[in-house]
Amino acid sequence: MKTVEELETELAAAKSQIAEFSKTSEKVIALETELAREKKKTQVQEFSTFLGCDEMKKKVSPAMRPAMIDFMQCLSATEAYEFSAAEGKTEKKSPVVAFQEFAKTFLPDILTTEAIATGKKAAGEKTAPHEFMGKVAEFAKEHNISEGAAVIEIAHANPDLHREWLASVNK
Repeated sequence: MKTVEELETELAAAKSQIAEFSKTSEKVIALETELAREKKKTQVQEFSTFLGCDEMKKKVSPAMRPAMIDFMQCLSATEAYEFSAAEGKTEKKSPVVAFQEFAKTFLPDILTTEAIATGKKAAGEKTAPHEFMGKVAEFAKEHNISEGAAVIEIAHANPDLHREWLASVNK
């Protein structure tokens, strides 16, 4: 049988081990948190670089980029998947890579209101759609409102011009 002093010594040693383990555990948690933060930062940089390349600048507006980065981060949390490839083979692909390939291949180039507003016919005169969007851009800038709100205002003031613009957009 152990004496009270021996038991107290063993208890103190065990408490010391627990305290040391707790410190080590806290360090591990802090390092894991820092690693996750750095991985996310690196990932955001990689996705920003992808979206900032010349090809993707034409397809993704600056306003769309944060949502696209968030979406790619969600995809990156998913494991690679297998799919059938040519000649009966199977391939593994990361969902992020698959999305990036899809975006490069199938997303159309965006048409900005600035491009529409400054577009001209070959003869040098503005077309009705260009005139409408030019008025929208000008009104939005003058009144410090969104282009969406300016479209409504210009459409009310110029219903015929608005109809022509809609017809050109829906072609």
